[in-house]
Amino acid sequence: SCTMVKKTEKKTRVNDVITREYTVNLHKRLIGGTFRKRAPRAITAVRTFAQKAMGTSDVRVDQKLNKFLWSKGVKNVPYRVRVRLARK
Repeated sequence: SCTMVKKTEKKTRVNDVITREYTVNLHKRLIGGTFRKRAPRAITAVRTFAQKAMGTSDVRVDQKLNKFLWSKGVKNVPYRVRVRLARK
């Protein structure tokens, strides 16, 4: 006799939101570059950090984070930044 087995839904990691906090050391990521490109490069560095840490290519930088990175001008980017990363 043949019995049908009921399929159980597996929990995928896409459904639950994962939130973590990190400190990104921008100082070591911006050494040896043009001064006028420091702030744009800092944003790129935060982006690539988030991509590696959370394993996703979809990264959106919050307006507050952008303002903070640009707060001291294009040349004098803060040495460290504390970020909260969330992945759906």
